[in-house]
Amino acid sequence: MAATIHTDKRIVGACNTMGCARYAIGHVLASRSNDHDDSVWLCATDGRQLSARQVVGSNDHGRLIPQEVFPRTRKRDKILTHGPNGKPAGQWVCKADNRIAEAPTGRFPDADQVVPADIKAYVALAIDARILAKLAEAIGDDAATVTLFLPPTDDYGYVAAPIPVLGEKGIGVLMPIAVDEPSSKRVVNYVNLANDFRRRIAEAVADVKDDHEKAEGEK
Repeated sequence: MAATIHTDKRIVGACNTMGCARYAIGHVLASRSNDHDDSVWLCATDGRQLSARQVVGSNDHGRLIPQEVFPRTRKRDKILTHGPNGKPAGQWVCKADNRIAEAPTGRFPDADQVVPADIKAYVALAIDARILAKLAEAIGDDAATVTLFLPPTDDYGYVAAPIPVLGEKGIGVLMPIAVDEPSSKRVVNYVNLANDFRRRIAEAVADVKDDHEKAEGEK
């Protein structure tokens, strides 16, 4: 049992850095790989958002990857390896600089149940997330919480008009990004990815749960 995963550091930013007694959300969950396309889902959450990124790799068992072994840059993918024994006491290695971290054990939230599979009735909004973050900081408080008021969609099914925004310290307007294809195409793309993610991440959640219970039983 072994794993070889090509990734950069971006997914790590979605992890919880404060610690959680119930779930191992300070780590990244890796799904089993697909036989037909050598893809692996990397999933991270901090309890308020969930991020899932598809990367190239081979992995025959759902595993938790510690933050500290991920590449330190996002310029290009590096290779992470685990194994070959696949035991909970095994190690992850970043091949770029030979950093080593012990393979963690723990439970991961049921991420498959959080991701909706049917979004046909949802409103589509394409925005530059960096601009939204800048606006939220300008008109929000320390928590940067803002409320977006979405106008009706255009003929393509997207929000196209300026979006009023309310912050704790002021108001703003966010301009959506124009999209020249029907939102139905992106719905299909999302649904295909979501269905694949839900199936494979459910397997991974079960895998790491079993590993955790075995490790606890050996203490």
